[in-house]
Amino acid sequence: MGAGVNRDQIRAEALKTIAGMQAKPKPKRKRRKPGDPPPEESKLVAHFRMQLRAAGIAGYVTEHRFCLGRKWAFDLAWLPERLAVEVEGGVWTGGRHTRGSGFVKDCDKYNAATMDGWRVLRVHTGTVGDGTGWKMVARALGVDHG
Repeated sequence: MGAGVNRDQIRAEALKTIAGMQAKPKPKRKRRKPGDPPPEESKLVAHFRMQLRAAGIAGYVTEHRFCLGRKWAFDLAWLPERLAVEVEGGVWTGGRHTRGSGFVKDCDKYNAATMDGWRVLRVHTGTVGDGTGWKMVARALGVDHG
């Protein structure tokens, strides 16, 4: 050991370093209960809803829970037409929808919706950005927008 440094000082410094590196526990995620307000809307969903409004497409509900016993909800849903839209964000940034676990859960959700008679359209940042997303919705609803 070098002069002027003792074992206790080295140990104390090492313990400080280790304490600073330990991960802080994640805060518990609050579970939504029926009747709770929906979570804050993403900027992408808000932008897509603005496009629908500008195109005169209305009649949808947000955060529609479609499967009893599951916490699944559609971003947007036209109930009489059984048309749902899922707005997929984080496609190029490794978001939840593109990672293994999230992708598998989305498959389960969309398959259950299809088997229950829903048509599910998936729009993403590209289709929202270029306007093809709202045009798909218009076509699925039989709305003529040239």
